[in-house]
Amino acid sequence: MENVKPLPLLKPRNPIKSYSNDTDQLFSLRTYGYLILAATWIIFIVTTCSLLGIWDYIIFPLSLSSSTDHLHSQLSSIFRFIESSVLKAWGIYVVLWWWAISSWIGLKLFRHSKGIQAELDKRS
Repeated sequence: MENVKPLPLLKPRNPIKSYSNDTDQLFSLRTYGYLILAATWIIFIVTTCSLLGIWDYIIFPLSLSSSTDHLHSQLSSIFRFIESSVLKAWGIYVVLWWWAISSWIGLKLFRHSKGIQAELDKRS
């Protein structure tokens, strides 16, 4: 009997594009990774400082001098706006953190579960 390969159920319409140079792809991935990391830290620091009122302690030395009093009042109004924005978006912020944590845990569990299935196949 002749060896015939079965037809695949799904055929890709277009061939998968391969990068001629993997360093281009790694560079873009590294750039996106650093951007995500920087955005995460900025959001964390701004939220923490707004919720704990740390901005007032940071700009307090500016109010001691009459020459920097104008700068203190400008920064104070900016930080009051940031604090009100953070408090208004607090519910969205909490939901996004829960989503990020559950997605990360799901990815970790999926990654580590690959070996279990192969082990179960060997037993049966």
